[in-house]
Amino acid sequence: PCADCEHRRPFLSEENTETWELWSYCAGQFRTSGLGDIIGIDYNALFQVAIVLGIEVTPGILKKINAMEMIMREEVRKIGKQH
Repeated sequence: PCADCEHRRPFLSEENTETWELWSYCAGQFRTSGLGDIIGIDYNALFQVAIVLGIEVTPGILKKINAMEMIMREEVRKIGKQH
């Protein structure tokens, strides 16, 4: 019922499943400042999780993770401005 909803899940192509799996396991691994601002993902943790999951972090996967990180940081900034 949410075909036009802005919060609907985007289509996940098969070529992005490893990236999404890695991202979902690392979603709680963000570094924050003392004020609670998100600085960025803990890439040391990301690489360790990738090893455990058997995912080779290629330049393509790294670029996708970085893109999602930037979107996450922007969304958190938007939410912070609303409060």
